Order: sequence, then structure tokens, then C-alpha cells
Amino acid sequence: MKFEFTIARRFAFPGRGAQRFKPTFVSLIATAGIMLGTAALILTLAIVRGFSDEIQSKVIGFGAHLTLSHRTGTAFAASSDLEEKLRSVPDVVAVSPYLAREVIVKSVSARHDSRQQSVQTSLIEPAILRGVVPERDVTFIREKIIAGNYLKADSAHSATQTPTVMPMVMGKKLAVRLGVRVGDTLTVIASGMFADGAEAFAAPQTLNDALATMRVRQGRIVGIYETGLSQGFDDAVVLTGLREMQAFLELGDSVSGYEAKVNDVNAIDRAAEVAADGVAFPLGVQSVFELYAGIFIWLRLQENIIPLLVVMVTIVAAFNIVSTLLIIVLEKTGEVGVLLSFGATAENVRRIFMSQAALMSCIGVLLGDALAFGLCVVEKNFGLVPLSEATYFISKVPIAIVPVHYLSVSVIAITICLLAAFVPSSIAARLKPIDAIRF
Repeated sequence: MKFEFTIARRFAFPGRGAQRFKPTFVSLIATAGIMLGTAALILTLAIVRGFSDEIQSKVIGFGAHLTLSHRTGTAFAASSDLEEKLRSVPDVVAVSPYLAREVIVKSVSARHDSRQQSVQTSLIEPAILRGVVPERDVTFIREKIIAGNYLKADSAHSATQTPTVMPMVMGKKLAVRLGVRVGDTLTVIASGMFADGAEAFAAPQTLNDALATMRVRQGRIVGIYETGLSQGFDDAVVLTGLREMQAFLELGDSVSGYEAKVNDVNAIDRAAEVAADGVAFPLGVQSVFELYAGIFIWLRLQENIIPLLVVMVTIVAAFNIVSTLLIIVLEKTGEVGVLLSFGATAENVRRIFMSQAALMSCIGVLLGDALAFGLCVVEKNFGLVPLSEATYFISKVPIAIVPVHYLSVSVIAITICLLAAFVPSSIAARLKPIDAIRF
């Protein structure tokens, strides 16, 4: 085999001395094609996997792993028995009550007109107000504070000393829309149709009835968070203390449900099934994958494209190596005739071109791996390619460097190249010495 490999190397790298590894133009094009195909496939896998991991980790971190709530969204009286049932589910490590309600938040900002006079402008945005127990919150919002502080523990206030101004932690996107910063005061407006703890579906008949059901409270921004998730998250969710929100809506001890955190993401579905078995209708348990099913289906769709990409790139690589070796066979027909006249067998000729294919594919794959790894490291550290957060939920292209991707792509690419090289190498092996020398 050493004889065949030596001839193959000379065919691909005919230089001598210091230039012994200088490739022919055809070999250079073939190797470059394999390198670019390998790099493109690895980069695609890195981006798709990184995108999926990034979005999934943020969505799972933003909300609870499991949510126990009324199936109609109705608030119900807090129950220590329900909380204990949820806490007893295997893999559940933390449980916390919450209260959620759609509200309107209004800010007042000052600007100067053409006469340099101060003019106050009111900005109004819809939001989801969530009351949580700060010291038991199971989400990662506490770790995403970029200005101010997180909510203080509810234990700092007693039921009879609930502050008239609600402390609020707001997403950066919503804060920008409202033109507010830490320390600014907002007006929070919500429906008061839930004062008795039951959902009232009937619409108010008159304007006075509608106004009578409204609840208005002042809120102060104590912190601003940023998770990188824009639509429905950073631009919508406002956190406050559970006790303050219950007092604001006059709901007593009512809650919207309980949130639970699981110690292993892979155990979420199993824990959700166990928790659902212990809860009676009309209450129900949903996992984060069910609550945000649209996002996770979208992510699975992205990953389902990977097999198609692998097939397309390997087909391109196969055509590349076949066309290249056919050209080399035509170029080296005279040399093949000489080898055959000196006693080389058809099997020797076949091995020569198979060795050349293996040499070019290995070099191309290694260079492609190196190129892909370098680009991945640069993008991961510097984020050179920006993305629209409104569309992709994140601000830059995420990268996941997975060694298995490099190994699997390399093996597949080399295997395909060797299989594709069998046809041109067989054509070369069928050449007759006299015809090859005359050619």
C-alpha cells in the first residue's frame, strides 16, 4: 500500500523539495470544495444547536418548569395541601405561589417643545403583572437584573402594612417603551372583577359599571431585567410582590396557581405527568413545554432540517470528488500507462486513485474542521453577526461547539468521498497500457 500511496501523493502534490506539498490546481480545487462543504455543515449544525439551546434555556428559565393552575385561568384560594402535593412530586425541588393578571401601565414623561417649555406626555402599554414571593421565586429573573435590584422579601411587610406604592421589576423592552428608569413611578390599572375570588365573565353594562370595577395603584420601578427574550417576555411581564398584588386587586389570599422547579430539565415531562395525577379537575398541571408549545415546535422544526442539510452537502461533496478524479484520470492517463507497462496491476491503479481521494478528503475535512472551529470561536466570543430580537428572540447568532458534530461530519464526509471515488478509480483501472501511453 505504501507504493500506491506514494504515487497518489505525487499525483496530488507533484512538487519537490521545499515545495513538495504544493498541490496541483485540480487537487487544490477539490480539497477546497471539501473544506468549504465540511465547514458549512459544521457551522450550520453549531448555529442550529446553539439557537435551540439558547432559546430553550431562556424560555425554561423565564418561567417555571411546572405550573399548577385553574384551567380557565380563574384565581382560587391558596391551599397548603396543593402546594404540598406539588412539592412531593419526584424531582421537584422548589414550589412557589403566583398571581397573574393583565393590566395597563401608564407613565408620564417630560419633553420640551419648540419653545423649550416642558410638556408632559403620557405613555400607555399593556402588560402582565405577576405577583411572586421574592425569596421563593423559581425563575431566573433575579439573575438577569441589569439596573436596580430585585424585589425585597415579602416578609419585610406585614398584611396590615402593605405599601401603597407597589415595587415593580420591569423588562428592559417595556421600560424603553414607557420611557422609565429605576426609581420612576407608574400608574397600574386593572380590572377589579375578581374581588370575590371568582372569575366574572359578564361584561359591564354601563360606563359607570366599568369604572366601578377598575383598580388603580401607583407602582415604583425598583429594578429592570433583560433576558434577551423580547416578544411576550421582556416587553410584557412586570413582577411585583404577591402580597402587594393581592391587596391591589382585593383578592385576599387568592392565587393564580403554583409554580415548581425540577432539578433536571429532562425530568420535566415525567414530573408533569406525576403531578397531574394528583390534581383534581378543574385544576391542571402544565409543563413549560406545553405552555410555550409554539416556541418549542418551532425549535424542533429547525432541528428537523439538519438531516436534509447533511444529505445535500454530502451529495455535493460526492459530485466534487467524482468530477475531480475523472479529470485527474484524464490528466494522468499517460502516467497510468507507464505504470501498467512496468508491471502495475489494475488493482494497484485503483488503489492509487482511491488513496488520492482519501488524501484529498482527509486534508479537506481537517481544514474544514479548523475553519469551522475558528469561525465558531470568533462568533461565540465577539458576536459579529447581529440578529433582530423581535424576530429571533436573541440579539446575536448563538453557537454551540459540540465535538460529536465535528467527528460525525468528518466521518460522513470522508466515507462519502471514498465511495464516490470508486467509479473514477475503476475507470482508471480498466485502462490498457498501450492505449494509455498513446493517449
